[in-house]
Amino acid sequence: MVREAYVLAHPFVFRWQGDYYLVPEAHTETCGRLYKATKFPEEWQFECNLLEGEKYISPTLVHHGDRWWMFVSPPGNQTLRLFFSSELKGAWREHPLSPIVANDAHGRAAK
Repeated sequence: MVREAYVLAHPFVFRWQGDYYLVPEAHTETCGRLYKATKFPEEWQFECNLLEGEKYISPTLVHHGDRWWMFVSPPGNQTLRLFFSSELKGAWREHPLSPIVANDAHGRAAK
């Protein structure tokens, strides 16, 4: 179980190269925090911050081809932004066409 001094919600859990990872939503944090299971599903250790700077919620990660894709929303539920990286723990950059959904009540991935 992951314990932090702030509320965590909507855990996004995935498996990559034989390991389980978790990216929870945290409204009070400004970055996506990546955790790796040391004993799935009970024990997790912090690995790194995926995004820093702005507040994002509802992180969803997809590995396709040779890239990682991350869909996130800023608070407010009306925008969906897209970031990409060649490495899970690498430098994430915002896609040139992001936001991919703007000013739409259904912009947030998790509802």
